[in-house]
Amino acid sequence: PLSKEPLATIKVQLADRVKVIEDLQHRVQVQREAAVLLAQRIEVLSTKPWRDAQAVWDALRADVEHWQAQGWMDFLVPQLYWPIAQKPQAFPVLLDYWASQNPKGVPIYSGLYSSRVNGSTSTWQIAEVAQQIEITRERSVTNPLLNGHVHFSWVALKQNRMGLADATQKQYTPTAALTPASWRAPTSVFAAPQLLRVVDKTLLVQAEVASHKLAMWQQVGGAWQLSTHSACAALPLVDGATAVVVSALDRYGRESARVSADLSPQKR
Repeated sequence: PLSKEPLATIKVQLADRVKVIEDLQHRVQVQREAAVLLAQRIEVLSTKPWRDAQAVWDALRADVEHWQAQGWMDFLVPQLYWPIAQKPQAFPVLLDYWASQNPKGVPIYSGLYSSRVNGSTSTWQIAEVAQQIEITRERSVTNPLLNGHVHFSWVALKQNRMGLADATQKQYTPTAALTPASWRAPTSVFAAPQLLRVVDKTLLVQAEVASHKLAMWQQVGGAWQLSTHSACAALPLVDGATAVVVSALDRYGRESARVSADLSPQKR
């Protein structure tokens, strides 16, 4: 049987070789996509008079890859508008390509073509969008710079096409979340807000000048609800809230330490 030596060792060695071959195939796909992009640029240049080509070359140099390589952007949302099964522009291949062109560590959010879920004869199924979100999250385990996705466009979610908004919210975003902080944020520390007191259905808060917004989580019936507010002195409380947690956010999206308060009637 394969579980006994020497067959067991041979089986492990074969599995390792298969993995090496699969990794090589994937790298070839990524490099092929890079070559396709380069060939497209060369084709543009080769069909123009030399003077025009020189002008186009300056424009091509100021492209997204150049900006990304220089770290000139706060984040990147590449348009990964192809299905997973389409070769050579397969979604995971394109995602890996952009991740590999990131020497400055710019955060990358996968741009999803959610508007292709439209009920037409060429419509995408919701499962395609869901699988692309899954791939992005799987990649983020080993590459934390791939830390989210963006739907194009909001219309597809607003119209809830084929139940897209319901399905993605239930599976991936059941609750609100804070926007990740900018990678350009300074390292200085700013103070947490002070919770002063509750007046009627309002929580009075004092925050320092550096605070741009306040994030507030309220516990209602065992569940937490997140809301964000301008750095004002009074935060509205929802009916039935028994606890609250508040933090300050600066203009870079950085979060201060969190402070909490028990809002149960006997504690007020």
